[in-house]
Amino acid sequence: MKPFRKILLTIFILLGNLIGNQLNAAELTADTLIRPDRNQLGVQLLQLRDSMDITLKKVEKNLGKNAPIVNQQLDKDFKALTVYRIEIERAIAKLATTTEDSWNVDVQNNLINILNDKRNEYRRVLNDIEQILVAKNYRS
Repeated sequence: MKPFRKILLTIFILLGNLIGNQLNAAELTADTLIRPDRNQLGVQLLQLRDSMDITLKKVEKNLGKNAPIVNQQLDKDFKALTVYRIEIERAIAKLATTTEDSWNVDVQNNLINILNDKRNEYRRVLNDIEQILVAKNYRS
């Protein structure tokens, strides 16, 4: 019975290694397929900036017309979103000023990280703003 267990255990270990290697290879392939090039990255940064602009105008329109606590929260979100928009604007400027010769993986990764971080922050702030506006309309 002992040799059977050893063989079975060896098969499971080899099978686990094989599956693990396949998953790692799939992750590497997916990463290279999803990675945006310079033009796509620029388009995504511009779209995020434009979306932030629309949200900032929406918040600015509603600012000051609510209860003090609602105005305070909207003002906090407005300021945070303004800072994120400035950081996106800097990333766009960096992309525009980077020449083909200086474009490398580090610059690309930095811009992708900025884009992803600001997208996540934007979603968080947008969700917060929508909850405030829905709650305000519900109370009215």
